[in-house]
Amino acid sequence: MTAPNRPTIELKTPHGHVVVLKEYATGREKNALQNTYLEHTKISVVGNQPKIDEFSPKAEEATINKMLEMFVVSVDGVTEGVVDLVLDLRVEDYDAVVEGLNEITGKKKRTE
Repeated sequence: MTAPNRPTIELKTPHGHVVVLKEYATGREKNALQNTYLEHTKISVVGNQPKIDEFSPKAEEATINKMLEMFVVSVDGVTEGVVDLVLDLRVEDYDAVVEGLNEITGKKKRTE
């Protein structure tokens, strides 16, 4: 079940592409994104503490692709194949879209 007629926001990338995103994430969508991470992680419990045994570098890529699929409505007016359209943008534009998605999903930006 998804929220019908959800409001959208328009994001303009550094090179002028217009990407329309859903305005917010639902709890169901946030859980789906967390599950994508967990699918690529092996966790055991030592005593009462969880311990990460294995973490796949594919987790981040899979989660970003899931966000693109779930929240991108259109790229430059095109609504079909939006995941590939975003992945084929210049890296600066792609990064701007991912940053916008992270804001929507509540994911905090890493500090370097």
